[in-house]
Amino acid sequence: MDNSMSKYQLKHLNGEPIFRIGLFTGQEYIDFRVMGKFSLQDGNGNEVAKKISSDLKWRVKIKESKAGKEHYFLVLYESFDKKSVDDKFKIAKKIDPSAEIRTLGGENYLLNRKISDNTKYIISVGDFPSEMAARKTFKRFQPTFIPYVEKEIIRAPQGQLEAFDAEYEKSAEVVDVLRIVPEDVATKTKIYSVRSFNPILQRDHFDDLVYNGTIEFRFDIQGNLMAVSEVPLETYLKRVLFSEAGTGLPLEYYKSLAIVARSEAMARMHHHEMGSRSIMTASGAPCAILERTFPMRISIRPWSKPGEKCFTTTAIFSIPPFT
Repeated sequence: MDNSMSKYQLKHLNGEPIFRIGLFTGQEYIDFRVMGKFSLQDGNGNEVAKKISSDLKWRVKIKESKAGKEHYFLVLYESFDKKSVDDKFKIAKKIDPSAEIRTLGGENYLLNRKISDNTKYIISVGDFPSEMAARKTFKRFQPTFIPYVEKEIIRAPQGQLEAFDAEYEKSAEVVDVLRIVPEDVATKTKIYSVRSFNPILQRDHFDDLVYNGTIEFRFDIQGNLMAVSEVPLETYLKRVLFSEAGTGLPLEYYKSLAIVARSEAMARMHHHEMGSRSIMTASGAPCAILERTFPMRISIRPWSKPGEKCFTTTAIFSIPPFT
């Protein structure tokens, strides 16, 4: 049983918390161009290439990699209220003695000032090799609980990455993590031909994407290339709102949606998908990582009771590229 409360010093930029958002996974290599000065860093923040100013394309590719390992388990119940979790835990233990309570989130500090406490407790059970194996046990806990499947990394992927420009004048090799760090957070980085799978057409699809801020390349659980974006909270919100909600709606709608999205993002810090616990900042201290990394679903219910502050819509917030 893990009931310890964690304390997080949030990484920030000019007093604004930085969020880490998953961009994509499953790539063999990535070509990119940074539209301004930048440096390359390893996972410990050491510069492996300094003050680069070039219009050339760069490529980051896998030199060697080893896949990680993950396991699956059921989450039976979750709540911010410890007493309600303790009551449910007694029931869960009668069904399966291996049930345990885990603690997510904790006290969040920005510039040494406590800004929130989003400690949440979950009741978990089981150790399964696949999601399907976990799902087959649902009926055992229903209808007392409404279980869902979660995953956790038990062995992190690892390997070596190499990066080089189109003329191979500059190059670098790192272990596990390569970070593109622009001198200016507003500097845009274009990423070419990112592969994704279209389930309707049943074929691969390739897109060019443009992001700003720091971009980190590392290995996904299969040992392929994935990317994580680090952006200040307000930058994230500005790009998300109009991308997800469109244009032409009343200004007050966007203001309300921004408040909900900001509050939800702050509440979910360090409630991220357990399969991504190894994602840390260069200094080793966690950034604010969104739950399930990408995308984030926020359900906003219609008013149903006097004084209930909710709105009629459902939105999925992710980090869209520039268009």
